[in-house]
Amino acid sequence: MGLKDLQLRILEVSEWEKWDCFVKEIPHGTIFQTSMYFKVFAEVFRRKVEVLTVNYQQKITAGVVLYPKKRWYINYATLPFLIPHNTILYQDFHTGQNYYRKIKSEQKILDLIQQYIEEHFHFCHLYLEPSVLDVRSFVWKNWLFTPQYSISIPLNKGYDPMDRLPHNQRRHIRKFEKQSAEFIELNDLSSCFEFISQSYSAHHMNPPLKRKDFDKFVTLLYQNQILKGFAITSGNKILAVMLAVEDFPVTYALFSGKDFSHNRSEAELFLHWRVLNYYREKGYASFDLLGAMSPAISRVKLELGGVLYRGDDVLYFRNSYYKILHHLEFRRQLRNRLK
Repeated sequence: MGLKDLQLRILEVSEWEKWDCFVKEIPHGTIFQTSMYFKVFAEVFRRKVEVLTVNYQQKITAGVVLYPKKRWYINYATLPFLIPHNTILYQDFHTGQNYYRKIKSEQKILDLIQQYIEEHFHFCHLYLEPSVLDVRSFVWKNWLFTPQYSISIPLNKGYDPMDRLPHNQRRHIRKFEKQSAEFIELNDLSSCFEFISQSYSAHHMNPPLKRKDFDKFVTLLYQNQILKGFAITSGNKILAVMLAVEDFPVTYALFSGKDFSHNRSEAELFLHWRVLNYYREKGYASFDLLGAMSPAISRVKLELGGVLYRGDDVLYFRNSYYKILHHLEFRRQLRNRLK
């Protein structure tokens, strides 16, 4: 297969359904890469979305979702905070070929995507998961790599999840089980913002979203049956909340928080435990807790039985000038998030 056999194109909105079907066929495709999710994101945050695809024999064989922006004369594509999984997807369309030819074909696909990005953007931020095996072309073209870790809890039914927990976590959970607390599903998600904000404040950070945007975003996801809310309550008082994105056989903990006005510190831990078992009983394979770059938060997630997995942030800069601009913008956003 030569480069002439591959066609690179941006899909029209009317073609996004074809992209969704492609994502669902790929083992490492996620709901975050489907139009079902990114249309909600684009509507709430007024972001442009481009679905860049590589086609072979008039069928999608690879692609990535881009979020382009333009400021003054600078064209760039970033990886939004609420899009935790957005790797390049490609299909193994050479079953039976030897390994060398398989790698060669994948390399041609990645080369086309890179060429498009380098021609159309001054800088670009991508995320690559381990499913993208051969990243040498990014290295050869001096794209920058930064390791990013996340944590996922296996939900296999062949073991008792309690066995994966350290002694102190088991003791806290069993102690909380004896208290007058209830695990419920939430129908109204608007109350969650208050508790999530408290959790961010406890880590000296501002909430990642404004209240109005948060309410609209989670409401639309809930109406599209993407998001589900859970809480631990005592009486009529909510102690802790979690919003989970469902993408069978994986569920993702998108947000969680607790009420810091009470001294029942085990409430959030107990909520994670109940949500974990809720999805385990429904046949889910893993519970992705998203993010592991903070030592304190990572410890809690690992103590729940989580397992580290690695991806890479990959950054392209047309020249050093845009690298400096990106660094300044990153520092500005960081200052806005910190209290």
